Amino acid sequence: MAYNNKTALIKWIAILTMTIDHIGYYLFPSLLFLRVVGRIAFPCFLYTTVKGVRETRDFRKYLLRLVLIMSLCAATQSVGQTTFDGPTVETPELRIELRPVAEDRFTINMTDKVTGLQIGHEFEGEGANDPEPFLLVQSQYCDTPVILLTVKFPWRHALPQYLRLLETYAFRESDLELIDATLGPLTDIALADNTVYE
Repeated sequence: MAYNNKTALIKWIAILTMTIDHIGYYLFPSLLFLRVVGRIAFPCFLYTTVKGVRETRDFRKYLLRLVLIMSLCAATQSVGQTTFDGPTVETPELRIELRPVAEDRFTINMTDKVTGLQIGHEFEGEGANDPEPFLLVQSQYCDTPVILLTVKFPWRHALPQYLRLLETYAFRESDLELIDATLGPLTDIALADNTVYE
């Protein structure tokens, strides 16, 4: 195998393992082995970048390309991005705040920035009064736009293999009303069929 083919293979390994890592992070957070596989990506990308620096004919042009690509990636990531800040999640259209009410109880306060609609829902916590947003997905289920909010609770029990407890809540996007809730990540939620919304 020629050197260029080896470097290309390492780049593809990096892309594949990074994709597996992102799938694990966003879709299957309880499957830690997906995140472990993803740890291979950074050393592979670093290796190919160092090889690129060593093999380039013009270091300044190579560095300029790296900076431009990095700037473009950073700029596109911030456009329309969901911002997680402690107990708050914010998108361009929506603001969600998680606030403790009492021991083992908290509220999810939702504000639609476009219509001004505000609504609060109170829930029992899972042994903690400091839940935080973990994942927010706006999607379409049964011809109904929904908001899926996964909340994480710090694990406060004597089982060190579990880092957190996840619970997912589904809200109808039109009026921010609660549809369903389930223990686990959003992949575990079972929404009712579309006859419920007619």
